[in-house]
Amino acid sequence: MSWCVEKIKWQQLNNIICIDNEKSIDAFNSDWSQEDVAHYFESLLERYREISLDNVHLGADRVSYDVTWRQSHYWLHFECYSQSIWFEAIDLISEENLNAFYRYLTNGQ
Repeated sequence: MSWCVEKIKWQQLNNIICIDNEKSIDAFNSDWSQEDVAHYFESLLERYREISLDNVHLGADRVSYDVTWRQSHYWLHFECYSQSIWFEAIDLISEENLNAFYRYLTNGQ
């Protein structure tokens, strides 16, 4: 599953960072399910080692990870129905650091 992380193209929109579906078309198997999310999340943690897990929230169609990057807090949402994945800033400080977080995700630094 770690191969998929290399193909992810991130896109920044307002206070979220999401996967650019048009550029990441081959990154994930089509029609991934909630059972696949843990594997994708583990792959992300392997690729982006500065991201740490704080908490996990399971919903009917969404798995949300509360993560920290350099003292900024984000939700990483995996929504199965819409096949969407995105980071969302939790607080004002995290919003202010969103550009730096985006650069980290896109450059791996």
